[in-house]
Amino acid sequence: MTRSLWSQFVRIQLLTILFITSVVHALPAAQIDKSKSSEDSNGWKKTADSFMDNLAANRIDAAVDLMEPAFLKALGSRDSAKSALVHLFDYCGRPLDSQFQHEERGYKQYPDGRRKEMRKFFYDASTNQYAKGVCFFAIEIVPGDTGSGGYRVTTFGPLRRLGGR
Repeated sequence: MTRSLWSQFVRIQLLTILFITSVVHALPAAQIDKSKSSEDSNGWKKTADSFMDNLAANRIDAAVDLMEPAFLKALGSRDSAKSALVHLFDYCGRPLDSQFQHEERGYKQYPDGRRKEMRKFFYDASTNQYAKGVCFFAIEIVPGDTGSGGYRVTTFGPLRRLGGR
């Protein structure tokens, strides 16, 4: 394996670990409270639903379009983001459908000190590797930066239940 391929492989592995870890572990400032979806969650949930729908339909480009620009920049390029997203499917498979489970609210703390309100949406899904009940997906949504409006995906990750449902 050439050095550049090896460094790209290592980078994707590290990003995968970062994605999964950030979904599993809340940041100290997260202060996430579990709650039911409410009227003011419609825009947030619509973005999460669209992201999951795009993954289930294998529209990776459309899913990447919903991601936060800072997230794409951290990965280096749009192609790197697409590759990292697809690489996450190695863990649990690509979702083939989705069923909303619940929402949590909190804050995302960025390394540069910024803090944004955040909603985390959980979806149950069958995948191309597992039946429904084995894997679920967590999607963190934040408001778009000034000027971009709307909401953006800041973190996404698959998780596997031990023993199924």
